[in-house]
Amino acid sequence: MIREVVLYGNPVLQTKGEKVTSFDKELCSLVDDIIDTNRAHNGVGLSAQQIGVNKQVFVTVAHPQDSPDGDLVIAEPTVFINPEITKYYPDKIYLTEGCISIPGIWEDLKRSYMIDIKAYDINGNPFEEIGVVGWRARNLQHEFDHTQGVLFIEYFSKSMLKYHRRTLRNIQNRSKNEGAVPKRGPRIPFSDDNNQSLRNL
Repeated sequence: MIREVVLYGNPVLQTKGEKVTSFDKELCSLVDDIIDTNRAHNGVGLSAQQIGVNKQVFVTVAHPQDSPDGDLVIAEPTVFINPEITKYYPDKIYLTEGCISIPGIWEDLKRSYMIDIKAYDINGNPFEEIGVVGWRARNLQHEFDHTQGVLFIEYFSKSMLKYHRRTLRNIQNRSKNEGAVPKRGPRIPFSDDNNQSLRNL
């Protein structure tokens, strides 16, 4: 089922998700809804928080290997439950990120090029992905942040936040009109600015 995507200003987006403890039919239904909603919005990934459910669950359709030209390749959805990024490798790159819950804003952000991550699948089986690179690594970091209540705008420099201030305020107002009460704005912005843009998430 396609669910409504919640917008910036809804408290669930900046609340750390609860760990999943029951791998049951209810969880399967939630995962199906996340996949359906992500597909409907042509997303690369989507978290439970983005459909208003405060659980540590997300899906990604970013393929483990980029194209020969370095472009994103779409794959079948992979489900990550109770994810944990166990290693951020030191090499970092800039890629352009956006977010379905913060429409109309894209910026180049610096994150680790390679990560290790562990999680559980829909049946409760643990798995790991070691040495994940490229667009999949970028999307996994973005979606993992969602499960921790962290939004990509929280990595913006002060100048980025100033530039997007009106758009962010408009999104908050839309969220408020839809019944959500804005909780807080961006946190912990850092000062890196770089114009090396590749492609939008």
